Amino acid sequence: MARNEKLKMAGDGRELEAYLALPEGGGGGRCPAVIVIHEIFGPDAHIQDVARRFAREG
Repeated sequence: MARNEKLKMAGDGRELEAYLALPEGGGGGRCPAVIVIHEIFGPDAHIQDVARRFAREG
């Protein structure tokens, strides 16, 4: 089962929003990664969908 979750990370003097999408079977060790840079409003529904599509491809 794929794993998707919203995260909060420490930034330069503020907290940043992030979104994690792992492929099916991922998360148990090392796996490839793609970083998707979002707009100023954070990881909106479109950006989350892009991350999930990359994760589905493995």
